[in-house]
Amino acid sequence: MANKLISEMGLPKSIGHIFAARNIITAKDALSLTEFELMELLDVGLTQVTLAVALISEIASPPYQTLWF
Repeated sequence: MANKLISEMGLPKSIGHIFAARNIITAKDALSLTEFELMELLDVGLTQVTLAVALISEIASPPYQTLWF
């Protein structure tokens, strides 16, 4: 799931284009950086970065499974 493309995640186009322009293509690329690093690299505010990271994390994470005994 880490290799899932950000362009296919349904981010708002404005922020999606910024990720692409800065060569942050996959979920792994985005989630490997801190929110502060993303703010500096993308030149956007903390709110936009936080929302984008939350959406990327939600989509890239595998679904949870419960274990029944």
